[in-house]
Amino acid sequence: MRPFENNYPVVRNKADAHIDKAKSRGRSFSFSINEQGLNFNIIFTWEQEKLTQSLIIRPFGVKVYVQKLELILGETYYSYWRGITNFEFEIGSVALSGFKDSNALDAITIDGVSKTVNVSISDTTAKINVHSTNQISLNEVSGSEVIINNVNSLNVTNTNCKRGNFKNCNQIYFKGFDGEDLTISGKTNSANLQHSNFAEFRLVESTFDKIECVDFNTTNMTIEKLNPEANKGQLIFKDSTVNSQLTINKALFGSRTWSIGRPKKTNTFRLHPSYLIINDNRFNPNRVELNEVEWNYNGITSSDAYPEGKRKLINLLKNYYGGKDDILNTQLQYAFEKKWYLENHRNDFPLWLTRWSNNFGLSLVLPLLWILVICVLESALILKLSYNCFPVLIENWGVFFYLMNPTHKTSIFIDVLGTCDYPKYYSNFLPLIDNIGRILIGYLIFQFANAFRYKFKLR
Repeated sequence: MRPFENNYPVVRNKADAHIDKAKSRGRSFSFSINEQGLNFNIIFTWEQEKLTQSLIIRPFGVKVYVQKLELILGETYYSYWRGITNFEFEIGSVALSGFKDSNALDAITIDGVSKTVNVSISDTTAKINVHSTNQISLNEVSGSEVIINNVNSLNVTNTNCKRGNFKNCNQIYFKGFDGEDLTISGKTNSANLQHSNFAEFRLVESTFDKIECVDFNTTNMTIEKLNPEANKGQLIFKDSTVNSQLTINKALFGSRTWSIGRPKKTNTFRLHPSYLIINDNRFNPNRVELNEVEWNYNGITSSDAYPEGKRKLINLLKNYYGGKDDILNTQLQYAFEKKWYLENHRNDFPLWLTRWSNNFGLSLVLPLLWILVICVLESALILKLSYNCFPVLIENWGVFFYLMNPTHKTSIFIDVLGTCDYPKYYSNFLPLIDNIGRILIGYLIFQFANAFRYKFKLR
């Protein structure tokens, strides 16, 4: 019997009676073909008036006589088996196992076409290329490369390969997956990467909700063009290490905020926020490399059990931007560091004052608002103290603009009264109120100048 016809196993049309009998009894029937060192076990099962095919492929004999196995589960494949069985059917699963050592294949390629097929590959050595299927399970697979595209669910366990490339995999689960180079890209709803090791890990042009790395170790990690949907992009590290370098290109961490003078980076404004979550002290890269990355304080988080994770990453970023002479981002990370200290049981007065006066040097609006508030309050107090001289001050209302100048003289508020008989306590309390106001206004002008320098990249 020839092994293939149009690349598919040949079964003669003597199966009709077996099919009718299987249908009437509601049970399965199967064909087995052994050719070129391959065993094809084709199983048809009747379930709820629907015929489903399962395909199991294993080595047969002492040697496999083909180097590449290609399954294209498209219309040609369906037409062939409809001609054999005289029934419409669906492909339920494809399972391959045992292709290793002397029976190893150079490559296995599977195209599910319709994304309804479940694929299982185990105990096999080969280059794997699978796309357009429902579920893929890889267990104890080794080879030069594993390429998976356009699948709903991917499960990889106890596998070793030089390169792994996964694109548009909706659900990903790794446990015991080791190799040299791993790339995840495209749309990924969630990924759980456990107990795995790679020299290079790349997360490129990825749209994701949650990627969790648990006991995941890599030498170098590259994050590029993250674009999570609906602000759910959580990138979580727990018991995981980046031993050498963390590289981030074109990403936004945390919600973008608006304020006067905020510099815009047009290349990243199309991105949705991502969130970098550090849950323990193992995530501590030796160095970072960043390009077109926007940071928000809430975009970096850590677990309650290890709050230092956030501070350590902020300090790493601060040193990086300082070394690059990036004034804007260096000041930003300084502000994040102060805010972290304020939030983590270090509520000293200078930090609190800096927070509310100019948001640690990041806000131009806050000091201007406080200057306005203090001037209004001081004006109200002076008017209240003036008693019967109130109309004179109202008539000379322009004098209150001097309050915005901390170098003005207190006597100006007495001179303007002229011959008006002001009460004694007015001249006693006026210096106290005015000098306190001058100190506060002077401090707020200084804080405004600091924020101005940050916004416009001035030293």
